Amino acid sequence: MSDNNIKIDPNAVNNSSVQDAVKQLDNLLVETKMVNHDIYETNKEANEGLSEIDREVNKSIDNINQYCAGLDNADAQAGDALDKIILVQAEEVVGE
Repeated sequence: MSDNNIKIDPNAVNNSSVQDAVKQLDNLLVETKMVNHDIYETNKEANEGLSEIDREVNKSIDNINQYCAGLDNADAQAGDALDKIILVQAEEVVGE
């Protein structure tokens, strides 16, 4: 009895395709890691920049608060001085 069926080892046929696929996946993995690292670095730089902006904004807010407090104080002093002038004038008018 002779066997006319030709048997092909499926592993032999697919080994090079599998190896090529594995190489492509390895290359993609390396590229993905590089992109991930770039994203990490960009995010780190952005966060540092935002932190600096936040510090500057807080400093500006503190300055504005100080200026407003100074203006409020000047306004109160001017109001007091104006009240004294009006009081003196009223006393002068009543005294005449």
